[in-house]
Amino acid sequence: MSNWSIEEPIGVSICCITYKQEKYIKQAIDSFLMQKTTFPFEIIIGEDHGKDNTLTILNEYQQKYPRLIRVITSDDNIGANSNLLRVFHAAEGKYIAVCEGDDYWCNENKIQVQFDKLEADSSISICVHSAKLLKDNNLHNGFKMSIKESFFDVNDVINCNKQYSPTASYFFKRSNIGVLPNWFSEAPIGDFFIEVYMLSQGKGCFLSAEMAVYRVGSDNSWSSSINENIQKYIQTQERIVNYTNKIVTDFPNQEIEINDRVMNIYLSIMKRCILCGVDDIVYTYRSKYHSLKKHIILKNEIVLFLFNFPKMLRFLHRFKKPFNKNFW
Repeated sequence: MSNWSIEEPIGVSICCITYKQEKYIKQAIDSFLMQKTTFPFEIIIGEDHGKDNTLTILNEYQQKYPRLIRVITSDDNIGANSNLLRVFHAAEGKYIAVCEGDDYWCNENKIQVQFDKLEADSSISICVHSAKLLKDNNLHNGFKMSIKESFFDVNDVINCNKQYSPTASYFFKRSNIGVLPNWFSEAPIGDFFIEVYMLSQGKGCFLSAEMAVYRVGSDNSWSSSINENIQKYIQTQERIVNYTNKIVTDFPNQEIEINDRVMNIYLSIMKRCILCGVDDIVYTYRSKYHSLKKHIILKNEIVLFLFNFPKMLRFLHRFKKPFNKNFW
């Protein structure tokens, strides 16, 4: 930071959102502060009225680094995507790097590497990278799409049955924020739609280096709260389906891929319901799944047939061996 020129414009805005993450936020901020760059960067943190000690911690950091850190908060909880939008719109950097408050970076050159990549190739609209998973205080290999650097497009993201890349790896042009749809703030998830709409402006670049850590099952995380309640899980997945279908308007050439993604969401709901013993809902989503598929391949036909016997699947799940490791 000592080598930054006062006149030099901000190269990267580090945008962080947090909600009730007093246990983790210091590690996130410290990982931002350790970044070594040839350009000035700023740190913008959106605190979503969590009413714990997170805001106190943020204010302490802001007082210590007043020219570097900006904290944005409000008197009401506005939701994750609205929180993202307000830090994005407050950003002044040429590029935006994203990290949620319960994740952190583990490479001091992370944003410099991504900055250099986008500066060298203007056709790249978003750059992501691998990340480790932190579960029960142990690090595991996690998000690693490839062992080498590669490029990807919107079809790769839509065809992925899970999150394509870790949110803490997102690095994109600030000028592309305007492509996010006007319904983004209302959507139940943000990562998938950020990836898709950034890729409407260019290609994606994947770096194999593990430069971030994704915390699994952290306190007050969105995924943890959803997974605790099967009805809440189903309601959220239905909302995800509704908003996923909305992108067909902007991506008409990907309608088939979007349809397949929705089918995979239905498949996930059926699997979760089987494990929770909610068999009547399994039959409902089996019908929904079948109604979307114009040509069902043999593999999917077999899966659908097996879902006629939820009790048997629940019994066999105890042994795991009859299934491919990714079945559940």
